[in-house]
Amino acid sequence: MPDSPSARPVNKPVSLVKNASSSGVALRPRKPVGAPPLVRLGGSERLILSYLGGGDLAYQFRIVDVARGVGLSSKAVYSALRRLMARGIVVKRARGVYALAPWVIDLFNSGFTVPPVVEPEDKPEDNLGGGGVGGWGVVRVHVAVPGGGWLRFFVALFFVRLLVDFAFKVAYGRLVGVYGPWRLRVVMSRVRSLFSYFVYYSRQVVLGCHGRYNGSPGGFSPLEDCVNGASYYEHGLDFITPGWLAEALDELLSILKVYVKAPGDVKEGNPGYYAKLLSELGEPPPAPVNQHPHKHPHNPLNLGVRI
Repeated sequence: MPDSPSARPVNKPVSLVKNASSSGVALRPRKPVGAPPLVRLGGSERLILSYLGGGDLAYQFRIVDVARGVGLSSKAVYSALRRLMARGIVVKRARGVYALAPWVIDLFNSGFTVPPVVEPEDKPEDNLGGGGVGGWGVVRVHVAVPGGGWLRFFVALFFVRLLVDFAFKVAYGRLVGVYGPWRLRVVMSRVRSLFSYFVYYSRQVVLGCHGRYNGSPGGFSPLEDCVNGASYYEHGLDFITPGWLAEALDELLSILKVYVKAPGDVKEGNPGYYAKLLSELGEPPPAPVNQHPHKHPHNPLNLGVRI
């Protein structure tokens, strides 16, 4: 099928189609050289285009694909797609199947990126705070992997990504009945705007190690190049961002903790709480056993790779 994603490489430019497509939707010509492309976009449109641009989904996608990818409702995605189709930015391939217009795909293949959700000149002052703070701050994402390497860091980071997504869905389901969907959508929209600033203004990303055994200087210490043969407590990423934005993010979250306590740690730290868990939940189920080793040779609790 010529229009399927597998038939087109991700970065293969699409030739401009000046006539009407087979679906009857006329594709607009390429924007004139020097004209600002894809301007006057709303927040939802920017999120959708940022998600689709440069990937396989640019050639063919459904509403559910976008809704899951950007965290918007199907109704919100549908409304945004209608606005984008009216401007010739998105075309409809078939019932329920859409694609970016060829000239838009050409833009992304040429290195174009969608501007932040909120343009700098339009940024709401009450969303950021700390506007007078100068200098540079640091947003750090690190994982404690004593003796581990970068593959272990990647595995932990991917698990945390899945965990936070699951935790968000649980929290949203509990809190939507307290605050209502409208208020949560407003908060989420403002957080997306703040995150777009973070992505846009972060000038440097450092990938490195931190906290060598018996070598911690105390206070703040930057990530450094990992030395072969040395042992580090943590591997991570430092995002160097303006001080006014670092202040706003510090006020928003400061420190996000994700850690694990084994049964022995819970029992030793709080015997009463551990006894309550056993009373309410009983003994936990046993670890899963691979019932079909010939079909699934890997133990689900073993990644099958050395990390």
